[in-house]
Amino acid sequence: MSENTDYYAVLAEDLGEVRAHLLRAGLTALVCTPETLGRSYRWVVVEAPTRVGWVSSGGTRTFEVLFDPWQTLLGLFPRLLHLHHDEADGWRLRIPLRPQEGLELCFGPGAGESGGIPDSLRLEVATYLGLTWVDLARVLSSSNAAFLCELLDLPYLELEDQNLLGSVLPAGAVLFSSDL
Repeated sequence: MSENTDYYAVLAEDLGEVRAHLLRAGLTALVCTPETLGRSYRWVVVEAPTRVGWVSSGGTRTFEVLFDPWQTLLGLFPRLLHLHHDEADGWRLRIPLRPQEGLELCFGPGAGESGGIPDSLRLEVATYLGLTWVDLARVLSSSNAAFLCELLDLPYLELEDQNLLGSVLPAGAVLFSSDL
């Protein structure tokens, strides 16, 4: 079985405002605070679990995603990313590059030198992340997710799988990690 690191991050300065947005949206979430991370970061980690389960239809049962918080988070925060790192497959980053056009990218080092980013979007992706293309290209050639997070000023929470929170947090609760 593979181990995962999986969480969202938003660009925000006020943790109280982040929490208020999440509460108004009715999301179940954990907001990681500087007290538990050891310092402040540019990106704020928001762990909001995806709900999955078995669905029966026409005598067939399939395992499906019942709720993905991505669209809700996208409506709350103008800058959002989703980091997924599977120890067997490497890391992937998902960003809403042009949400008004429905353009989002999922990229990472497994997709070649450019990480699967089309040439025409390289500068736009780097700018969205607050990097130069040279810095982003360096990290795309690395399977090291911690290196990516260091460049982004995003905490790297190794083996932190937000989807496990659903069994711990009450539905609709938004907690700060320092409150646990």
